[in-house]
Amino acid sequence: MILPPVSAGTLLLGLWIGFNELLNLGLISGIPRLYAVQAQGFATLYERVHGDYVREPTKFADALRVLNPPRIEQLVNAIRGSNGDVLVVTDDELLQSWKSLLRRGFIIEPSSAIALSGYIKLLNNNYLSKDDETVIVLTGSGLKYIDIMSKI
Repeated sequence: MILPPVSAGTLLLGLWIGFNELLNLGLISGIPRLYAVQAQGFATLYERVHGDYVREPTKFADALRVLNPPRIEQLVNAIRGSNGDVLVVTDDELLQSWKSLLRRGFIIEPSSAIALSGYIKLLNNNYLSKDDETVIVLTGSGLKYIDIMSKI
């Protein structure tokens, strides 16, 4: 299972296309489940897969604020084709994950911490266990958020 943060979806599509190419070359026997993690208020992919989801727009996941991903159908196909799913994370969940990652030495932007929040949500809802092989994708430098980090 792979959990990338998703807004416009280029990272998710890159994973989908890349794993399909590896599969077609016979280098892997299957495609990992892709679990897109989106921010509250900007969960267009979630809405396309599950229906309406209305929440106050995120204040912290500024890199994930895309309402109309240009390749939404391809994103839906990637989720369904990998037997994955889409999760929505609240700002409170995101901040808890960001603080946890910072304490562990990961200097990432808040938007990236959303992937860990998705993982925790899946664990808490018994969709996976700590023994399951999982990749949590952390992207984006947090150095531009140093002023905020000192306040949390």
